[in-house]
Amino acid sequence: MFLYAKKANIKLKFTEFPTNTESLSAMSSGRAAAYSTDSSILNSMKTPDMMILPEKFAPQDYGIAVRKDNNALLQELNKVIQQMKASGELESLIKKNDLVDFHGEGEE
Repeated sequence: MFLYAKKANIKLKFTEFPTNTESLSAMSSGRAAAYSTDSSILNSMKTPDMMILPEKFAPQDYGIAVRKDNNALLQELNKVIQQMKASGELESLIKKNDLVDFHGEGEE
């Protein structure tokens, strides 16, 4: 966003909104010209009249947290993740949503 604004000699004014939905609403109604949040949220909220800029601020780490005493859920999640990796579904979602692929970095 900064590069595009600088190249076009546009000054930016920043306003915070409490939720992504309110940010999208502000942009859609013309109260904001653009908004920024992580790319998976932008991709999930994208409308046909939106353009997501290719510039990134920083890679985002995503993970799943499970309570230490919930071994059944942990085992089920690990099983599903392994199935998604084996089928190629996880890689497909990573590419579709323009995420950084750490391929299990930090798994225990």
